[in-house]
Amino acid sequence: MTEIGPIIGMMLLGALVGWLFGRACLRVFRLAVFLALAIIALQLIGYHAAAVHWDSLAQSAGDAAREAREHSGLAWRLAVYNLPLTIGFAAGTIKALIRPRR
Repeated sequence: MTEIGPIIGMMLLGALVGWLFGRACLRVFRLAVFLALAIIALQLIGYHAAAVHWDSLAQSAGDAAREAREHSGLAWRLAVYNLPLTIGFAAGTIKALIRPRR
């Protein structure tokens, strides 16, 4: 029974961190909607008053995507080797994202 204690602790920690991550995702989603509306507004303004340099924005996004691809192996190793933590994280994230609306 002493061997199961650390596993349960990792699952509980993963659930807490997952719940916090889910809550943050909800807030980021709201921010993403706001940013999408801002980009649409920039496009509309760009037709009349301003010039937007989309090529430099695309290059910056490409650099960020390349960095993410290079470091994704670490995330996979952490997810596989810490499976109890990963399971708790997934459960906490789902709990935070599928919460009852008030």
